[in-house]
Parts: sequence; C-alpha cells; structure tokens
Amino acid sequence: MRAVTDAGHGAAFPWTPEKVHRGVALPADWAAEELAVASKPFECVDTGGFAGWSFFLPRRTVEKFGYFDEQFTLWYQDSQYHWRLARGGSRPMEVRSCLIHHFESRTILSMPQQFECHGWRAQDAKNWEQWTARWKEHADDMLYVP
Repeated sequence: MRAVTDAGHGAAFPWTPEKVHRGVALPADWAAEELAVASKPFECVDTGGFAGWSFFLPRRTVEKFGYFDEQFTLWYQDSQYHWRLARGGSRPMEVRSCLIHHFESRTILSMPQQFECHGWRAQDAKNWEQWTARWKEHADDMLYVP
C-alpha cells in the first residue's frame, strides 16, 4: 500500500476479489488464493472506484483534500471523498497484490434490528437525498468520476 502512496497516488486500497455478500464467511480456499496473490509481482490499477471500508491515505492527501464531508453522517462519505480525489487529479489505486476479505456488515447484521438500529435506514435515505441533490446528473452512477 505504501509503495502506491509513495508513488504519488492520493490513496490505496486492497483488492477484494470475491463478490461480497452481506455477512459472508471467509472462503474455504482463502489460503490458496492468498498464496497465489502473494506470489504475483506488485500490481496496482485504477478501477474508477474506491473501497471505503479499507483504504490508506498519506498525510499529504489529507492536507490537500481534507477529511470526509461531515454532512454525510452514515455512508456516502467514502464516495464523496473518492470524487474529490479524482477531480483533484489524485485517483485512488487498487493494490492487486494486497488481498483482503471484507466481512461486510457483520456488526450491523449481528444487531437485533440490523439496519433499522439507531435510525440508520432513515439516515441512509437522508444521505441519498443529499448525495443526489449535490450530484443530480450522476445520481444513478455512483462510480462516475467528473
């Protein structure tokens, strides 16, 4: 990850090869997949996206672009930050030689009310309204990079 940010990229994030499903367990063949990735040469690519659940920012990125937009109190902060980086010419890079499994939403799914807990569903709807108000013409394309 550090090699990517040291090369001047604004952010680096790990490769998550499997299709993510909410609360999915670690794949049975994880060790073999991890070994296969580790034996490959260093590789990073511009995917046009951003893994908001796990990423690395060098200090210069935070100094230039600031922190997450606090108007988005739950979700969308990472998407908005990705757009700011991309618009500022500092696109995040996915590091294909760094393999990570994302146990998506495991904490939330373990709660009795899941996404209804703490009004999260309502907050998500509010954030979507704010997102679409700001980026109207691209509201249906979360990966659009201006």
